[in-house]
Amino acid sequence: MRIVLRGAGVAGLVAATCLAEAGREVVVVDPAGVPTRSGASHL
Repeated sequence: MRIVLRGAGVAGLVAATCLAEAGREVVVVDPAGVPTRSGASHL
């Protein structure tokens, strides 16, 4: 399952880390529109 968080800020990054640890693929898009991927395979 892929989860996309847009303009999430610090709280979103914390949530993305928790979700990634749970084995989810997370894509965080910062306010500038730059995606940062996080996932279990990258931990």
